[in-house]
Amino acid sequence: MTNRTKIGVAVIGFGWMGQAHTRSYIRIPTLFPERTFDPELIVVSDNMASRVDEAVESFGFREGTTDWRQAIAHPDVDVVCICAPNMLHEPIAVAAVEAGRHGPGRIQLPLGAAGAVCETAGRGRNARRDHQLQRPFLHDVRL
Repeated sequence: MTNRTKIGVAVIGFGWMGQAHTRSYIRIPTLFPERTFDPELIVVSDNMASRVDEAVESFGFREGTTDWRQAIAHPDVDVVCICAPNMLHEPIAVAAVEAGRHGPGRIQLPLGAAGAVCETAGRGRNARRDHQLQRPFLHDVRL
């Protein structure tokens, strides 16, 4: 038995994408046997209580809430996985950065919002358009 670091995960938004990311976190042990960490599903947040209940009962989250702010504030959360609709990414990302939480390597933000998140993260205006997605109204922010 290897002594691995536990990384507490919060998933914000438990629609299709939130479920897909959660399944990926669950599969990490089978895909990466030499890893040095284990993800722990701490809290899930969705505006639909039925999705929150499903996440706790069927996917193994320790807790659930309909308020994403509570998920970010949870003391056991290290990483926030933002799976809410794109229009909600900015306030969630800013709150996560302000709370000292880590996030995904990139998030999609409406044009103009990227600077706010980057400035909050202390990285200046370090955003760029994601040409792969061909969505001129979105910026990818690499944090």
